[in-house]
Amino acid sequence: MRFQHQFLRQVGAGPNPVLGSDAAPTTSQQQGADNVLNARFESISGWAMQRIAIAYKGPPGALTLPAKIYLWDDHTESWYQMGGTVGLAPGAFSFFNTISLILPPQGVLSSSSAGSLEAALVVSPAGGDPAGVYSFALGPDMVSF
Repeated sequence: MRFQHQFLRQVGAGPNPVLGSDAAPTTSQQQGADNVLNARFESISGWAMQRIAIAYKGPPGALTLPAKIYLWDDHTESWYQMGGTVGLAPGAFSFFNTISLILPPQGVLSSSSAGSLEAALVVSPAGGDPAGVYSFALGPDMVSF
């Protein structure tokens, strides 16, 4: 297994952005940011995306971190929060449900995002987070349980 996308955050000195420095996205310029997953609506075999799976690893003593996910809508050119806050536990999988829209008629979406989904993961610090690197991996989940 290999997640489609990964990004890093840091507590303490280091080369990565600071944990908690990401804000809720407001413009299309967040598309392509390191905390944005770009994925197809469906797999090659036609299975629709059901959820976004997240794996999180932190330094020893890492805490459960609150996170929100935002989805981009190309038609309204806006980001929308999907669901509520989810606690990301280190060393465990977490999931955000997502929507699986039927693809609109050709030409409704821009050619750059037709048939795709952009999801921004915004993670907040828990408070008292140990210093070190925090790794977040995201990917589309095509099955629901």
